[in-house]
Amino acid sequence: MNKSYSTIIFYEENGIGWLSLNRPHIHNAMNEEMIAELTHVFDSFNDETNLRAIVLDGKGSSFCAGADLVYMKNIATLGYDENVLDGKKLASLFM
Repeated sequence: MNKSYSTIIFYEENGIGWLSLNRPHIHNAMNEEMIAELTHVFDSFNDETNLRAIVLDGKGSSFCAGADLVYMKNIATLGYDENVLDGKKLASLFM
C-alpha cells in the first residue's frame, strides 16, 4: 500500500509501515485533509497482513502541534450537525 498523499508520507518496507506527518511549515498541525488521509491509511492496515509494526513520526522540528488553527476557525462557522459529523471523523481516526 504505497500511495501518494498530500499531508502525510506512508510507505511499507520489510513488514514495517513508515508514516510521517508532513506539514512541517505549520508543525504538522492536523486539518480535515490530514485526518482523512490518516484514517484511510489506518483503515487500510486491516487489509495488510504482512505489516508487523508502524513507525509514526513528524517531519520538521515538531511531531504534531494539534489542530490547525485555520481548520479550527473554519469549523467554528459550521452548524451543529456539521460539527457532530466532523467530530465523528476525528473520533474514528483515534478508535
